[in-house]
Amino acid sequence: MKFRPNAFFGEFLSREDERLVMEYWCKAANSRRLEMLTKNRPIRPESLSKKIDSLKKLARLEPRDYKTKVELAHAYYLYQDVANGHYQYGQVMTI
Repeated sequence: MKFRPNAFFGEFLSREDERLVMEYWCKAANSRRLEMLTKNRPIRPESLSKKIDSLKKLARLEPRDYKTKVELAHAYYLYQDVANGHYQYGQVMTI
């Protein structure tokens, strides 16, 4: 049977809290991920929210387009919205 979750649960810091907390168990890994994703495919910080909105619209129009979902996950990670980034990658796994 194929894994088809309809919910994704976890505890994640908000974007604002992520910047304020000095150290926690996976801070270094999160910082490395953000650095790597920014270096590989940067999106200007002032453009991120518009990029996310446009990708969400595309994902709703073409729900089986995994490339759009990967782009959306990437944008969420750069926006430091890890929960939604993880969720989008989970959606790719179900396509």
